[in-house]
Amino acid sequence: YDICACLVGSEMCKETAIDNGISFEGAAGMVTVFNTLGSMVAQKTTDGGADTISLTDGGLYIVKLQTADGETVRKVIVK
Repeated sequence: YDICACLVGSEMCKETAIDNGISFEGAAGMVTVFNTLGSMVAQKTTDGGADTISLTDGGLYIVKLQTADGETVRKVIVK
């Protein structure tokens, strides 16, 4: 499963691929991952450093970052 989502401030941008999950960095807050049915599949608190959320299945996911500055939501595809 290949995806990397880089969270910068309250923005998210695609970067290089990693295996089995979503990699992010740059914003302190709560990262929550939902499947297309709206079920939460992962959640992690981040301090703004580089971190990864592992996922077992490929597919379309909704990634939400909540910070003190607000909320950013993006769709990501894990292959």
